[in-house]
Amino acid sequence: GLIAGTGIKLMSALRTNPMRMPACLALAALSFVGVALLRLPLAWVLLCTGALGMGWAWIQLARQAQGEGA
Repeated sequence: GLIAGTGIKLMSALRTNPMRMPACLALAALSFVGVALLRLPLAWVLLCTGALGMGWAWIQLARQAQGEGA
């Protein structure tokens, strides 16, 4: 319940997130499928989806920086 409540509160921050909403929803869905349906360990799922999210955010921030610098 606490995790869901925190997630709902943070949804408004996704509008200004450099990753954009579709990428965030895809990572959330991937995490859900990994843990709930495939029964993978939570630590491994979070490690992998966290790494994917961090990499995608890094790429998006680099694109934004190039757009502002040009």
